[in-house]
Amino acid sequence: MTPQYIKAHFAPSVVERGLVELKIVRKTAQALLKAGYSISVHDGEEVTLSKSQSFKEIMRAVMTTDEDCFFVYKNGSRDSFIYFVYGNDGLDVISDYGVSLESVLKPVLDYAESLA
Repeated sequence: MTPQYIKAHFAPSVVERGLVELKIVRKTAQALLKAGYSISVHDGEEVTLSKSQSFKEIMRAVMTTDEDCFFVYKNGSRDSFIYFVYGNDGLDVISDYGVSLESVLKPVLDYAESLA
């Protein structure tokens, strides 16, 4: 997903919300990758990307449905999750996450709060 796609394909009334959601998802993926995690993307129906460390691949796989779940892996073993729900206020796109990710997600959550 890209900002250009959102601007071209989302209804004008929700473009800003979509851009906020995208920024938060991007920052989340960047933080996880920087911390050494691999990410699988589940779009609510199926795993569309498995154990990737490619930011570009991850961003291509997100926001294709109303929800995504990142299953995060460390050293090949599933460690935790992050659940995203799209279409609400934008700032609250991270709906739930595993406690083990609190320190990794703190800058992302602080960023989301700063947008309020």
